Amino acid sequence: MSVTSTKTRPARSQKRPLSPEPKSKLRRSTGAAGRPQPPEPDDVDDIYKAKLAGSGLTVEDAALLGFELLAPEAVARLGEVHYLAAWAFRLPYHDAAGDPTGFYRLRYLKVDGFAGKLKKVPRYTQPAKAIAGVYLTPMTFSGHGWADIFADPDVALLITEGELKAISGCRAGFPTLGLGGVDMWR
Repeated sequence: MSVTSTKTRPARSQKRPLSPEPKSKLRRSTGAAGRPQPPEPDDVDDIYKAKLAGSGLTVEDAALLGFELLAPEAVARLGEVHYLAAWAFRLPYHDAAGDPTGFYRLRYLKVDGFAGKLKKVPRYTQPAKAIAGVYLTPMTFSGHGWADIFADPDVALLITEGELKAISGCRAGFPTLGLGGVDMWR
């Protein structure tokens, strides 16, 4: 007994024509549901703006929040041995009054060299042995600060993973606390 396939192969003349675009423009990572994603920009300013825009923020917003764009040399000068010498931005944490606590996390933007080739490239880091905190954006809500919100038991608080998501929630009018991520405790 023989089995024959009902599928037919296209004739050689039916092959798709080659795309005139260079290969580099064709390489795209796939996102959710396998949809192609645009290629990553190479310029650090564009990468920074794109990362902020993904959270609904502008460079001006980032400056008001106290974010600081750091060159690899500036990251190295922070003195943490485990920090990668890579472009990053610094996310300062604030207390309920809106004052900086001294704790911060770095969000890497462009990791080159050996670390950039790892299966899972590090995205965030923080000072070693620092006590992690809860991210409170220094924004106010309809004229009310965090102290007012914490004092009112009728106000619902949201908790999310990530500082940028917390900022987005706050901008949308929802008091949102940010937790730094699953690896933050290390």
